Amino acid sequence: MQARFVLFSVTAFLTASLAACKDSTTTPVAVISPARALVRAGDQQRLTVATLASDSLSIGVYATDGAPVVGVTVRWSVAGGNGKVGLDSSLTDASGVATTTFIAGTVAGVDQVTATIAGLDAVLFSETALPGAPARLTAMIAPEDSLVEGATLMGLGVRVVDQFGNSVPNVNVTYAILQPMDGDQLSVLTTTTNADGIALDAFSAGSEAGQRTVTVTTDSNLTVTYLLDVLAPSSN
Repeated sequence: MQARFVLFSVTAFLTASLAACKDSTTTPVAVISPARALVRAGDQQRLTVATLASDSLSIGVYATDGAPVVGVTVRWSVAGGNGKVGLDSSLTDASGVATTTFIAGTVAGVDQVTATIAGLDAVLFSETALPGAPARLTAMIAPEDSLVEGATLMGLGVRVVDQFGNSVPNVNVTYAILQPMDGDQLSVLTTTTNADGIALDAFSAGSEAGQRTVTVTTDSNLTVTYLLDVLAPSSN
């Protein structure tokens, strides 16, 4: 009698277990696919060459219903210019946002970065790298030249560049004649560099022969000196 009771108990347990397994269902995990990616921050920044952008570059990745998509791989790459990104790839967070940092290159101009997600169009960032501080001042013509009394020497110019050789615009430049002689004249005494970092002037010699010294100086005390020989007219 006891053996039959044990057998009945085991059979009942197995039957109940099988019934429970049959009735239980496993809820599938929904896979949310990214449907669109948008710029969140960091686009259209202006920064000095070779410096870190103040704002990180970030995009938001969303499903068709607008819900953020978590864990999506975003690949970052420089598409134009010579800047650098801090991360080649990053994952979207709980808000669907992925970020990287950006450092401008050493060449002034527009740098472009793309954020790419498999199956979606790339998101484009455009950053403007501006020239650095004036570092060098160079003469546009030979720093030693000659002209006849009463003549005018055109193109007495200088070019201002930063430490990487980028032209620096809007730099104040002052021209001066040291110990001018009678009739000596400059077209302008102060001017600013143009978009190519160039400032131009013209020197008109007076009626006395001899050497003239013309200095060109920026606000940051970069200086170029022109030595000009004013010659008496030929008697022939």
